[in-house]
Amino acid sequence: MRSCALVSLIMVCMNTPKTFERHPNAQYFVFGVDLVITVMFTAEMIAKMHIRGILSGEVPYLKDHWCQFDTGMVFLHWVSVILMVFEMSAIVPRFSYLSVLRAPRPFIMIRFIRQFLKFSMPKSRVNQIFK
Repeated sequence: MRSCALVSLIMVCMNTPKTFERHPNAQYFVFGVDLVITVMFTAEMIAKMHIRGILSGEVPYLKDHWCQFDTGMVFLHWVSVILMVFEMSAIVPRFSYLSVLRAPRPFIMIRFIRQFLKFSMPKSRVNQIFK
């Protein structure tokens, strides 16, 4: 999933007017990769919800702040994919003001980085640090 986050960032970077002017078929490539990654993130989110429980269980999915972040990122991915469908079908002009909805997508890199920053510490030690 870390590699998906990295590829997602690359696809957001490729989603520019200049890229699509120079390489018109790149839009279909970017759309296809975005769709596959979005489906993968959605499947992971659904699997975690099924395993942990949504609001009840030992460690409910929606009570974990990282899971809330992941849910927001999945939502933004779907918004981006739907916007791209509207742009490709000319319902929405290409690169209109609605393209700003893609702006938070680079935050997916937080998901990539947080995997390397995980560490465990006894609760008593954490409490001492914050005193």
